[in-house]
Amino acid sequence: DVDNDGDPDVLVTNYGRDRLYLNDGKGHFRDVTAASNLTSNGWANSAAFCDYDRDGRLDLFITQYGAEAFDAHKRACDYGAGHVGYCSPLEFNPSTDVLFHNEGPGENGVVRFRDVTTTAGIDSDRAKGTGFCVVPADFNQDGWPDFYVANDMYPNRLWINQKDGTFQDLGLQTGSAYNFLGRGEASMGLAIGDVDSDGDPDLLSTHFTDETNTLYINDRGQFRDATEQWQLGLPSRRHTGWGVAFIDLDHDGFLDIPLVNGLALPCQWRNSDSDRQGDVIDLEALTESGKATVADPVAYWANYVDRNQVYFNTGKKTFVEKTQSAGDFSRTPNSGRGLIYGDVDNDGDLDLLVTTTGGRARLYRNDVPKTGHWLRIRILLPKHRRDAYGAELIVVAGDKRFHRILNPASSFLASHDPRAHVGLNTTAFDRIEVRWPDGSLEWEHFEGGTTDREITLIRGEGTQKTASQDRKHRE
Repeated sequence: DVDNDGDPDVLVTNYGRDRLYLNDGKGHFRDVTAASNLTSNGWANSAAFCDYDRDGRLDLFITQYGAEAFDAHKRACDYGAGHVGYCSPLEFNPSTDVLFHNEGPGENGVVRFRDVTTTAGIDSDRAKGTGFCVVPADFNQDGWPDFYVANDMYPNRLWINQKDGTFQDLGLQTGSAYNFLGRGEASMGLAIGDVDSDGDPDLLSTHFTDETNTLYINDRGQFRDATEQWQLGLPSRRHTGWGVAFIDLDHDGFLDIPLVNGLALPCQWRNSDSDRQGDVIDLEALTESGKATVADPVAYWANYVDRNQVYFNTGKKTFVEKTQSAGDFSRTPNSGRGLIYGDVDNDGDLDLLVTTTGGRARLYRNDVPKTGHWLRIRILLPKHRRDAYGAELIVVAGDKRFHRILNPASSFLASHDPRAHVGLNTTAFDRIEVRWPDGSLEWEHFEGGTTDREITLIRGEGTQKTASQDRKHRE
C-alpha cells in the first residue's frame, strides 16, 4: 500500500521499465509509473517494500541482475558436444541494485519516489552483483530495518541501516556473504524466519546444482553456516533451488521448508564433462543463418525439470526431508521458479502456489496431517489500516514463544499472504506481543484466547511493556 489509502497496490518488475499500479479500492488499477517517478529500467528481479527510514511510508528496494543493454543479452553459451544453453552469470557485467524513497503524494496526488541508490550508499563498485532476491528485516535487532540480497555467484550483501538514510554492507563482517568454505555461491531464492526460536531472523539461500542450499543461523546479528548441522546439505546437492519458505506446514510450532527446484542446465548433460562456464555464441546470427532453430517449447523445457522438496523441522535443530510423502507438490517434476504461500481456502493452514518456466502456475492445497492448532494474524497500522510490514510478533502460550516476522517479500519473484501464520500445540494462548515497525523498542501486548481463528491487531489497542524486559524474558 504505497499511498497509504488502505488497499494493496501492485509493482511488476520487468526486463526493462518496472511498472507500478495503484489500486482505487474498487478493483481497478492505474499505471502510475511515470507519474510516480519510478525510473528503474534494467534487468530487475525481486523487489521488497519496506519503511527503511520509519517515516510511515513504504520505500522500495529492487534487485538488478546485469548491466548490459538488452541486445547484449541475446546470447547463449556452447558447452560442447552440441549442448547450447544459458550462459553463466559471470558472462554478464554485475549491476547495482536500486533503492527508492517514498516521498508521499506529489502535486498530482500520486505517490512520488526518489532514487536514493547513490546517497544511501548502495551504488558502489564493490557492491555490484547479480541480484536475484532481497529480504528486509531488522537483522541486528536495533529497531531499524536492513536488507539482505542474494547474488548469483557474487558475495551476498547485508545492508545494515545506519539510521541516517544510509546503509553499510556488513555481509563479510557478519558471516553472511559466503558459505563456511569462504565461497560465494549461486544464490537465487531466500527464506527468512526464526527457525531456532531465539528471536533473531535466520536465512536460507537456495543454490545451483553441486552446491548445497545454505542455512545462516543468526545470533545477535552474527551469522553461522549451519547447513550440515541442520542436515540440509546432502539432500540439496543434486538440485537447483529457487523459491523457498520458512513456514509451519503441520502446526507443530516449528518452521518447515517447502522448496521449488528447476534446472538451469539441461538434465541430460548436467553430469557430463562439459564446461559449466561455456563459450558465448552469437545465437541470433546462428538462427538467421539456419544453423540454429528455436526448439519446441514443451520439449525444450522438459529438459529442465526437477522435483520440488519438503523438509520438516524436528524441533531439535535438524530438518528431515519428506519429499516422497509431500503429495502432488513433489510428485510431478517441473521447471519451477517462484514459490508463494498463503491460506487460499482460509482453513487455517498455508497453501502453496508455484510458478514455472515454460509452463503454467500450479496451486497446491495443504493437506499435510496436523499435530496442533493455528492462529492467523492480521497486523494493521491504525490511521490507514495498512498492513504493518516489518512488524514482529510473539505468540505466548505457557512456556512456549512463537516468533514471526511480517514480511511478504521473500522466496523468489514472490510476494506472500501478508497475514502472519502461527502453528502451536495448544487450544489456547496467553497473549500476543507486537513490536511495530516505527522504531519503537517497546512490545505492545494483546490479550490471549482460543486458537484456530483469525485475529486482527491494531496498534494502540493493547498495553505496552519495555523491550529490555521482553528481551530478558526471551533469553
